Amino acid sequence: MNYKPFHTLQKELTRAEWIVPESTYDCLSEYEKKFIDLEFTGINTIDYYQTRLRELGFSGYTSVLDAGCGMGQWSLAMARLNSHVTGADINVGRLLVAKDIAVTMAIKNIKFQFSGAERSPYDDESFDAVFCYGVFMFTHMPKALAEFNRVLKPGGRIYLNVNSLGWYFHLLIDRGLKKRDFTMVKTSLRMLLKTWLGKKQNVMVSPRRLRKMLVQAGFRVTAIGPEGTITAEGAPASVQSKYPSSFYGYPAVTEVLACKTTGSLIKTHQQNPNS
Repeated sequence: MNYKPFHTLQKELTRAEWIVPESTYDCLSEYEKKFIDLEFTGINTIDYYQTRLRELGFSGYTSVLDAGCGMGQWSLAMARLNSHVTGADINVGRLLVAKDIAVTMAIKNIKFQFSGAERSPYDDESFDAVFCYGVFMFTHMPKALAEFNRVLKPGGRIYLNVNSLGWYFHLLIDRGLKKRDFTMVKTSLRMLLKTWLGKKQNVMVSPRRLRKMLVQAGFRVTAIGPEGTITAEGAPASVQSKYPSSFYGYPAVTEVLACKTTGSLIKTHQQNPNS
């Protein structure tokens, strides 16, 4: 057994101020139990997430979308800082976990909904801000940006992060070759090959490419840098980043803040199912 038994994990969750129902945890796969340990314990306290969100400017809004919310760690923290939060994901199992945690913690100004990033059921210009952590590079990025533009109000804020070249060198060399994990080697090489072939989904993204895509999609970039370092006001971040800024001399995980150009609304072939 490579995951922690619940009574051990519960102590760490309590220290981090999270409440995960034991009945929910018991139903999860080993992989998902490890995910909870990774994202809800240690430095990943509610205060950690809230501090990051405040410094990124994600507080005081009427309506925020967390696109690709997973088990809702960012959504749940965001709900304490904003009037209403919608967490969207295509992983139904993780959405159910997020909902169970929200109910157990009596967080009521949040809803979780099945929705992809490239096509969603939300009305035009219905969100003040869009947050997308650890997901964007796995979407069809131009379509996702067009959809984010559509659902954002003019001037609305967006946060994204992406895995850059250094991250895949880390996976290939440190987690793959050095540990003789050839599944990781294959996965890393596949991502690098797709990037080299110019694919739009499941690829690594350089800071330059990320900036260019955002501008083309109708956004103005306000800050860009290694994960955990940028803030809305330009001051240094006050909490520790989860990742090194680089591996083997190349950017590891890149994050960006941008805002929708006032009045812009990118029209695509996609139609809002509710319109």
